[in-house]
Amino acid sequence: MNGQDNFSDESSIVIFMSGDCCPQSDGLNSKSAGTSHDGSSRRLASPRILLPAMTKGEGVLGPGQGVPQLQGGHRMELEAMCDHAHRLATVYKDFDSAILTYIEVIREDVSHVRALANLGALYHKKGELSNARVVYLRALQEEPYRSKTTYNLGRLEHESGHHDAARDMYERALLLDCDDITRCNSLAYLGLLQQEIFCDSEKA
Repeated sequence: MNGQDNFSDESSIVIFMSGDCCPQSDGLNSKSAGTSHDGSSRRLASPRILLPAMTKGEGVLGPGQGVPQLQGGHRMELEAMCDHAHRLATVYKDFDSAILTYIEVIREDVSHVRALANLGALYHKKGELSNARVVYLRALQEEPYRSKTTYNLGRLEHESGHHDAARDMYERALLLDCDDITRCNSLAYLGLLQQEIFCDSEKA
């Protein structure tokens, strides 16, 4: 499967299908420069993400054992598990089962970006913002130039009232090689955020 799917409600949190976990489809060919939405080139520094390595036994992922070395067939099995979790979340709206499936994938491969990004999106969808933030940041630690995950994190910080962090994420998403939907959403919510900041300053 290729492409992407969005949750079909007002939150617009992005959940990724296979093919969205590759830098070519959601990132930059260069890890130091990007193109802004107006076509101009700008340098991008990697986001400063300082997190402990996410291993089995941490609260977000639950208890477990060590991480095995993955063979090609095993990787295909993990992608099939992600496809199954995607169907659980988007077709059957069974977020809890989808979360457990993504956690199983991450227990086998703690750097599986698609599973991390989607696990964060599902925690976000359920309102578990602390868990969502940890997992979004872990996904961006693995792949800093994921525009959709950057946008999702901006939404989370916006909802949490962290205006500066939200603005940084929206603006960063716009500088990355994002699709039209992510660009429009980032622009719209950035404008809404600026309006909220202005209104708050007027009340002060």
